[in-house]
Amino acid sequence: MGKEVINHSYKNCVISLDEDTVTEYGKDDIKVYKLSEILAKFEGEEKQVDFSIKSSSEIIPASVDGEEETD
Repeated sequence: MGKEVINHSYKNCVISLDEDTVTEYGKDDIKVYKLSEILAKFEGEEKQVDFSIKSSSEIIPASVDGEEETD
């Protein structure tokens, strides 16, 4: 039996629920996608999906080269 795979990947992006957008920041450009249109491709009782989302941010160290950080 044939198999259809739908996979979307966006890097370095910001999600806005108010504006229904995914804004992806590339090296040379900015691309804006409609979040509801992306999710609609995966919608339906006949489709079972794997869903993953992650975020990363910098961790501020307690000290740098033996000196404590101050606020």
